[in-house]
This record gives sequence, structure tokens and C-alpha cells, in this order.
Amino acid sequence: MRILKPLFFFWLALTLAGIFAVAPAAFAQECPRGPGVPELPPPAVTAAEADADPTKLGEFALAALSATTAPTRSIDEAYYIACLFRHRGGPFFSGSTYTITLTLDGRVWINANDMSTGGEPLNPRIYGAILHALGIDVTSPAAIQADLGNVAATGTFPKPEGGAFDAGPLGVPGASGYAVGYIAPRTRTPFILLAGYDLQASHLAPDTVDPGMPAITAAQVTDRATLKQFVNEAADFAKTLFESGDPAAFSKIRIAFRDPNGPWRHGPTYLFVMQRTGYTIFHGAFPDRFELQTPTNTLRDERTGRLILPQIIETATRAGESGDYVSYYFDNPDDPADDFNTLKVSYVREYEVEVPLPGGGVYRDAIIVGAGIYGEGTGGMAQECPRGPGVAELPPPTVTAAEAEADPTKLGEFAHAALRATTATTRNIDEASYIACLFRQRGGPFFSGSTYTITLTLDGRVWINTNDMSTAGQPLNPAIYGAILHGLGIDVTSPATIETVKVSAFKEQERGSLAL
Repeated sequence: MRILKPLFFFWLALTLAGIFAVAPAAFAQECPRGPGVPELPPPAVTAAEADADPTKLGEFALAALSATTAPTRSIDEAYYIACLFRHRGGPFFSGSTYTITLTLDGRVWINANDMSTGGEPLNPRIYGAILHALGIDVTSPAAIQADLGNVAATGTFPKPEGGAFDAGPLGVPGASGYAVGYIAPRTRTPFILLAGYDLQASHLAPDTVDPGMPAITAAQVTDRATLKQFVNEAADFAKTLFESGDPAAFSKIRIAFRDPNGPWRHGPTYLFVMQRTGYTIFHGAFPDRFELQTPTNTLRDERTGRLILPQIIETATRAGESGDYVSYYFDNPDDPADDFNTLKVSYVREYEVEVPLPGGGVYRDAIIVGAGIYGEGTGGMAQECPRGPGVAELPPPTVTAAEAEADPTKLGEFAHAALRATTATTRNIDEASYIACLFRQRGGPFFSGSTYTITLTLDGRVWINTNDMSTAGQPLNPAIYGAILHGLGIDVTSPATIETVKVSAFKEQERGSLAL
């Protein structure tokens, strides 16, 4: 595997280990624990108690803080507990009472309520009110820098117990809560924990980030080759920025990678970073839905029913240095009407993380970086529908759905061409599944506009509707079913004559001479 050693992973992986801790039993399944990760009790004061009684907000903040600073926390524990902090209705999140973690320069690190704000800087007035609550001298920029430098050097804040803050008198009504500073035990990095502060978009300050310019931008990703280059360039960009020594490097990368007007995000093309356990560290399109969440055992391909994240993890870990492609059906963020129903092809690659620890030693982990495209355009059908061992690639039909869509007189020819694809006597179950997948792909040779295939059982029930699988098993309107039977030459003058033909057909099928 390629080895990355930038501060990106120093900030990303190790600081998490000092940020989160307490784990109620109710969420053990929603936030899976890795091997050796213990289940922890809830805080002495919960978010719900603080939400109901604001006088307990400080107690809740300190209870959450005591959970974040245990020196034995591993990275697996950190991800697990970060997930718990994000659960609405859990002991750390109730109504507008939840936790936000800031870096010492006033940028949002983890906002349990909205992960899309990660990396963004706070309004200086709000940040000043928070620093004042921590005992920092805010009379001048120089005084602030001197006190923050002292915090970094000594590992202590002037007011270890923190305090309440309110930026209302400074012209930002509603920006209030409780702040307490701490030092992450594994990295000795200063952070600020906020509780009871309901962060709004208007509370963020504008920020200008140089996103760089890759040779292949997100807008230029059109196929597998450009997708692979795009992912590799993204990793190189992150490495370069972090090796620059900029303490805000990770925050800036999160902003750059999420910017819909920048080179790293365009329409449905975005980057994601995840751990082998399934915890998502960064998601360019759906940060609040997936970051510090682990839908490993719940997020399924709507077409196949297979779990998605295990496929990504297995592909990346198996491929090693070269990376590889994986296909699944997933929500297209560029299509409001889509709901996890579009084929996505992702290139994923695992990178080894090596970060020197304070006082000696090295922290090692592996993260998976990837991006994807929705559909693959012309000639991509064989790759979009993987073939099992011994399954031959299906040639295109003599008349495609697109041709029949453009010229309805060719509809019969298309139907016969599709039939030939399905009835070869050598078809086994692997071939059948592969062909069924091809038939379902919009824009492929068997699906164009309103021209697609539907298979019925002989009693008039939907077997496979390539346009909408939710109709499977449903009976057709008898009038429609009768018209179809008539088109097949069935005598529909009475129910008895129809039944006679159906019984005869089933007998032929038992002898193996009828293909349905």
C-alpha cells in the first residue's frame, strides 16, 4: 500500500482518539464496537437533562469532557464514541443541546448536529466570546495569540472548568452555550468543547481556500481511467497541503473537497474517506448523513440487496497499491428524484497511515479513499454488471431499445432480440442474473426511455419489471392481461378456453419444451 505521512492523518485519526468517549448500551448496535472496544456508561448529566434544565449545561459539558480525555482511548474507540455523540435522542444529543468541537484557531472540527460545517471558521465575535469564557485575554489580537501560545506550550487553559459564553451583546443573538478547553491526551493538541450552542450557518465566517488544480477535475471525470487519476490526485493534494505545515490543513481540505464550485466536487462526482471498520471520516456529498456514522450493516444496494460498505472495504483491501473498481446502486446527489437507485462505479484505494506519536512510537492505521461516477456511458455494460467465472459477455441485441424507441415499427424486432438473449439453452443461474442486470440498466441496449422489458408469469403476474422492481408479484389488470393473451394467439372468448391453454402450457413446461 502507498504510505501517507501528512498531518492530515495526524489531525484526523489521533485527535479523534482524544475527543469522544461515553457509550450508552442503547446504541451498541447503531454504533458498532470493534474488537476490544468496551461499552461505556452514559454521562453523569445527559443532554436531555441539560436541555430541560439549562442550569445543568455546565455539568453536561464537563461530563462530556471527562469522557473525551481518558488517556487509554484507541482510534477504534474514538470513532465508535464519535458516532454515539452524533445520535439524536441519545445521552449526548437532545433538542438543541449537543456537542461541537473546535480547533484552537476557531474552526469547527466536529459539529454533532451538522457535519457539513466541518472545517469552517466561526464568526470572530463568537470565537472571541468563547475564548473569553475560557479565560483567554481577548483585549487585542496579540494578547489572544500570546495566551493561545501559552495554552499550547503548557497544556492548560486559564480556566480549566471553562464557562458560559454569549455573543448576543456582541451583535450575534442566540450564539451562546458553555465552553471548556482540553488537551487531547494522545496528541497533546488543544481543543475546545462546546455544549448547548445551536450553531447556525450565519454564525460562520467567510473563508478563502486555494483548492489547487488537478490535471483531472471532478467535472472531467467521465470514465474509469479519469476516475482513478482523480482519486490519486486528491490524495496527493492532501499530502502536499499537510506537509506544508499549515495547522489548518485538514480544515482547508474539507472545505476544498466539498466546494461544489471547486475542482474536487462537480455534480454527482465527489470524494469520500472511510476506515476499514466502515466509519466514514469524510463524505463530499452527504457529510451529515454519513460522517462519523457506520451504516456498514444497514446500507444496502437497492437493486441487489447486498451491503455496500463491505464491498468497498473488501475491494480496497484486496487491491492494495493498485486500487480497484466496485459497482453498486447508490443515491445520486445530482438527481433529486433518485433514491439509491442509480448504478455507481467507484474507484477505491487503501492507504497506510504512519503518524509519529509524542514521546516516541508510531501510530499505524489504514484508510480508504475513493470517488465514483454514476453510470459509465457507451461500452460500460459488461463492467457495470459483473460476470461470474465462465459467464460470457452478452453481445448487444440486433435491434436495441433506443432504436425501437426512435422507430416504434422496430418494437417487435427488439422484443425478439431480447427474447433470444434470455432463452439460450446454455444459460445457467449466473448468466441469468448477469443478463437480468443488463436488462435493468437505463441507457443500455435493453432500456431506453419508455422502451424496456417486463416479464410476466403465465397467470398474469409481474415477474421482472426492469423499470420498477417494486411491482414484482402484482397481478395485471384483467383487461390488460386479456389483451396480452390475445396478442399471443390465446383464445380469450371465455375463462375456460384461457385455462385450457394455460394447463397445456404448464404440461409442456414440465416436459422441458417451453421457456418462460
